[in-house]
Amino acid sequence: MGNLAVSDNIGFSFHISAQCAGDGNDSWAKQDRRTDNSTISVAQLVGGTNTSTANQIDDTDDSSITVTQLGAGNTSDALQKETTTGIMSVHQGGSDNNSESTQKYTNNDAMYVNQGGDDNISEAIQKYSGDGTISIAQAGGGNDSFAKQKYSSHDYIAISQAGDDNISYAKQKDGSYNVISVVQAGDGNNSYARQRNTDDSNIYVNQTVSGGGNMANTQQD
Repeated sequence: MGNLAVSDNIGFSFHISAQCAGDGNDSWAKQDRRTDNSTISVAQLVGGTNTSTANQIDDTDDSSITVTQLGAGNTSDALQKETTTGIMSVHQGGSDNNSESTQKYTNNDAMYVNQGGDDNISEAIQKYSGDGTISIAQAGGGNDSFAKQKYSSHDYIAISQAGDDNISYAKQKDGSYNVISVVQAGDGNNSYARQRNTDDSNIYVNQTVSGGGNMANTQQD
C-alpha cells in the first residue's frame, strides 16, 4: 500500500518491470534516447487509486509499453514520441478508471486500450503519424471514449463499447486514406465521428440496441 516505483533508462534494449499490490501505488518509468527494442511493463494488482506514468521518447524503435491496473479509480498516463513500430497497451479492470495515451511523430505504431467496468474515461491521441492504429474497447455503463488522429495518413480508429449510455468521440484531421469504425451495443449510445481535411477516407458506425435512444453524428469535410 502506498508504494513508489521509479525507473529511468538511456540506451538500447532496456526492460523495465514494476509490480505492486494494494491501494495508492505510484509507478513512474522512462526510456530515453534511442532505447530500441525496449519494454516498459507496469502491473498494479488487487487494489485501487493506483497511478502509472510511462514514457518512451527520442527514437525508441520496436519498443512497447504495457500497463495493467486491476481495481477501481486507477489512472494511466502513457507517451511514445518519435517511435517506429511501437506498441502501447493499457488494460484497466474496475470502475471509474482514467487512461491517457499519446503517440507523437510516429510511424506504424499501435495503441490498444481495454477498460472493463463502469464510468471509464479513455483519451487516445496519435499526432504526426502514419499507418497508425487506435483501438479502444470499453465494457460497462457510462463509458466515455475520445480518439484523435491528426496530420496522418493510412490511419485507423476502432472503438467498441458494450454497455449503457456510452459516448464515443472520434476525429481524424489533415490526412488521407483514413478509417473510423465505431461499434456500440447497449442503450442510449452516442457516437460523434468527424473527418476534416481528409481524402479517400471512410466512417463506419454500428449501433446495436436493446432499447432506444441511440444517436450517431458523422461529418466529413
